[in-house]
Amino acid sequence: MSARRLGLTGLAFAVALSAAVSQAQITITSDEVWDGVSNPRAGEGVTLNNGVYTIPTALTIASGGTIRLFDVLNGTTPSSSIQFNFTGNGGLTFADSTSTIDVYVGGRNQSQRTFTLNMNNNAISASTAGAGRIINGVFVDGMGMTGDSMSVTINSNSNVTLGTINVTKNDAQASSINIFSQGLVDIDKLANADVSTGGGSTLGINVTAESLVLGEIDTRAARTPDAGVGAITLRALGQPENSVGDFNANFFANNTITLDGPIKGNSPGLQAGGNITATGVKVTLTNNFTLDKNESGVFTVNAGTDGNGFTQGQLFVNNSSVTPNAVNFSVFHDGAGPGDVNWAGNNSGNWNNENNWNPVAVPSASNQRAIFGSAITSPQTVYMNQANLVKTVRFDTTSKVAVAGTSSLTLDANTGSAGVEVAQGSHEFQVQVNLADNTTINASPGTELDFNGILNLGGFTLTVSGGGQVDLNNQVTGAGSIASSGILGTGGATGVTGSLSSTGTLDIDIAGAGANRFDAFNVTGPATLSGILSVDLIDGFTPTAGQQFTVLTASNVSAASLALGGPDAAAFTLIKNPTSLVLQAVSSVTVPGDYNGNGIVDGADYTVYRDNLGSTTNLAADGNNNGVIDAPDYTFWRTRFGNTAAASAAASAAVPEPATWMLLGLAAVGASLGRRRSK
Repeated sequence: MSARRLGLTGLAFAVALSAAVSQAQITITSDEVWDGVSNPRAGEGVTLNNGVYTIPTALTIASGGTIRLFDVLNGTTPSSSIQFNFTGNGGLTFADSTSTIDVYVGGRNQSQRTFTLNMNNNAISASTAGAGRIINGVFVDGMGMTGDSMSVTINSNSNVTLGTINVTKNDAQASSINIFSQGLVDIDKLANADVSTGGGSTLGINVTAESLVLGEIDTRAARTPDAGVGAITLRALGQPENSVGDFNANFFANNTITLDGPIKGNSPGLQAGGNITATGVKVTLTNNFTLDKNESGVFTVNAGTDGNGFTQGQLFVNNSSVTPNAVNFSVFHDGAGPGDVNWAGNNSGNWNNENNWNPVAVPSASNQRAIFGSAITSPQTVYMNQANLVKTVRFDTTSKVAVAGTSSLTLDANTGSAGVEVAQGSHEFQVQVNLADNTTINASPGTELDFNGILNLGGFTLTVSGGGQVDLNNQVTGAGSIASSGILGTGGATGVTGSLSSTGTLDIDIAGAGANRFDAFNVTGPATLSGILSVDLIDGFTPTAGQQFTVLTASNVSAASLALGGPDAAAFTLIKNPTSLVLQAVSSVTVPGDYNGNGIVDGADYTVYRDNLGSTTNLAADGNNNGVIDAPDYTFWRTRFGNTAAASAAASAAVPEPATWMLLGLAAVGASLGRRRSK
């Protein structure tokens, strides 16, 4: 139970201790008004402070007894907020079916009223079967009820047993009843919009507990044509994501919803009934279960898993008359464990159409894995036109799958990391992908995954691994980080908001020198790089000598161990700057004296000469082709110093004095030796 929901308990308990009088039992035998203004039980230890009743004893509502809240017929001005805080050990007991709490009696446009029943560790009990009624909205005809609204919340760390909860009677516009219990909730009847005359509407009933046992559920009792109705939501889970009031009860047998009575919906000719959603680890429909065939709302059962990660997505139906034509069973896995949902056929279709999946359910939870597998035998497109969320997407088919549409997909994990698994084929996300957790992409060798929509890191880390290629072809936002040990590429110039580290391969394609004709990572944060920078000339492009391509920018570049590789590595030299990486093209035309092949005869060529002096096997500096690197090769280099592919071979006037170049050469030799030692 959330401490937030019980936040007033400590204050109320302190007030209770100061009460001069207390009894072990308070019994309500007839109608009493508890309106948050007067205190009918002050002499028995009950205190009242700003609409908060602190009840230090057990409270029993006897046969025929009624507590009325917000009774405008009583002639007083009721409080807009009333709370009952039980601080003793007796709890609340209803004697029989005539024992009642009438939340709102009368009707004079009193809106936004709230009643909170904080039971703490106390139970709500029924002395006999069917005992106890909580009715939200009991109105007297002809009083002008338009605008009356009320919400009721029951918080308990123990069991709640009641005969009837009726959200609305007569012409009320009551808001809702919400029950949060860490124990069993056993209610014989939930009636939503019991409207005998006039209009009336409600926003629904929400019950969340470790286990639920429910009898009759009536979404439209005694209604009239203009009566509206809301939804009923039932939950009994082992702590799903983002669900207030769900508890960590990780035993299969203790997380159940049992429906053992009829579900009554709409009558012919009237408005549609409200939707009913039951979400639990195990949902059982007993022999007493029936469904009103006129119900035009949807009854959905969302089954889950136990706390140990084993799928328990089971719906138990003991009444053979209940068929898919009579009720919509939408079964998916929710809760603490994983659940696999497979694309069912070789077809394109809508992600949010449950009939496209096997089992019949839309993958939309942070413990679920959406799988595109062997059923897909030709290229298909999966359309996502409303936002969705899963833990993992797995591509396991050689036929291309494109996830496209106008919305976005969020990757989030209830435990561990979210992920994308590429087992076979080449696939793409055209929709925006958002990270709501740390995420790992594992692409098997020979596979490819393209992010053609925006990738929003959301402040998290995207880890790229495996031997397949992952391409970021659109902007990367969200100020997170990318850590790659696999093959990471990009389509043209791609902005990355965050940091980048790579120990694998950064893949660069160069098709020209114009905008987006060559790949580049433009990182707002630091880039820490080792491994390989792989370069590939495509589309028949051949760079000119000295042409430069800035393939990475960052706030700081640490790339001492980054090596140049790929099919066209020989066409470039890699220049490592403090905030960038630059590929410079070497000459495709042989220049005499250009011993290192960078397109110009310069001091670096002397280093090659000195490093290989006397060699008869490594003849990179054998300018005169006599089979040995010797003194004439120095003269060959010296007389051609400054030449390029377009320069005259006779440009020897630019040659420095031998003594000067000898000193530079010795320095270069030392630097070269130092580099070799560091490797």
